Amino acid sequence: MELRMNLIIFPTPLMWAWIGCVCLIGLAVGSGLNVFVVRLAVRKSVLWPSSHCFTCFQKIHWYDNIPIFGYLLLRGRCRACGKSFSSNYLGTEVATAVLFGVLFYLEIVVDIHRLPIIASIRPIVLEGGVPIEVWLWVFLHFGVLSFSIVAFQIARQRATLPKSIGLMAIFYAIAASLTFPWPWPNLPFDAFISPTETSWRAIWRTISGLQIAPWSPPIRIRSGILVEIPSGLITTFVGFLVVGGILRVIRLIGWRLDIGSMLLLTAWGGLFGWQFGLLMLLMTAIFAIRFRFSTAVAIAPMISLISWPIIRMLYR
Repeated sequence: MELRMNLIIFPTPLMWAWIGCVCLIGLAVGSGLNVFVVRLAVRKSVLWPSSHCFTCFQKIHWYDNIPIFGYLLLRGRCRACGKSFSSNYLGTEVATAVLFGVLFYLEIVVDIHRLPIIASIRPIVLEGGVPIEVWLWVFLHFGVLSFSIVAFQIARQRATLPKSIGLMAIFYAIAASLTFPWPWPNLPFDAFISPTETSWRAIWRTISGLQIAPWSPPIRIRSGILVEIPSGLITTFVGFLVVGGILRVIRLIGWRLDIGSMLLLTAWGGLFGWQFGLLMLLMTAIFAIRFRFSTAVAIAPMISLISWPIIRMLYR
C-alpha cells in the first residue's frame, strides 16, 4: 500500500472559511476549557458559581469573558481589584483555536485517515462541501482534543489528574459509542444517502458498524425490548476491559498510576477500540520517559490519533 501522504494542500476560499469558523469555535471552547482547568485542579464545581476573580471574588462580566479580546482589553488584570490573571487563560484559548484548525485540516482537507466516506466525494469536500456525517465525526475528535488540553494544563499544575476528568471521559466515550457505532468509517458516502429499511438491515448485519448516520439510530427497540445492540457499544466495553485491565495489572505490579489518568486512557481505549488503545499505551510509556505520567496521558491520545493511519498502513 502506498505510504506517502500529501500533507500540503492549499484549501479553496470556502474551505478557508470553514477552517476560520472552526478556529472561532476553538476560541469559544478554549474559553470554556479554562473553567475546567482551574476548577477541576482544585476539585471545585464547574457549574457554580459563575466566572469570578479568585482574589476579590467579583463576578466577571460577559464582555470581559470574550476570548482573547477580553484578556487584552483588561491587559490581563481584574477590572475590580487589578490583580493579574494568569497568561494560561490566553494560552489555552489560542492553543485550542489553533489545534482545532490543524486537526480539521489534517482530517478533512488532507484526509490522513483515508476515509471512504470522504474519498468517495473528495473533489466536493476539497471545494468546501463537507457532509454532516464528516462534521459529526471530526467534532467527536474535537471533544477528545478538548479533554487532552484540559488534562495537559492540569498536569502542568499538579502531578496527578483528578478522577472527575477521567469519569467525564468515560461517560463521553459511552455516549459517543451510542451515536457513532464504530470510530473508523468504512463505507463510502453513497451508503448513507437515504438507505431503505432493507439495505440498512443488510449493511447492519454485514458491516461492523455504520458510523454516524444521524437519521438511522444505532439502537433498535421493539415493544419495549432491545432487539439490536450497537456494535460501537460492544467495541467500547471491549476497549474498556483491555486497556483498563492492562493498566490495572501495571498498578498491581507496583507502578504508581493515578486513577484519573487510568480512567482517561481507558475511555479513549474504549472509544477507538482496543487496537488503538494498545498503541496509545505504548505512546504513553514513551512520553513518560521524558515527562511526568499525567502529562504523557494528555499528549499520547492525540499523537496516537494522528499517527494511527500510518500504523494501519504498515500493518496492512
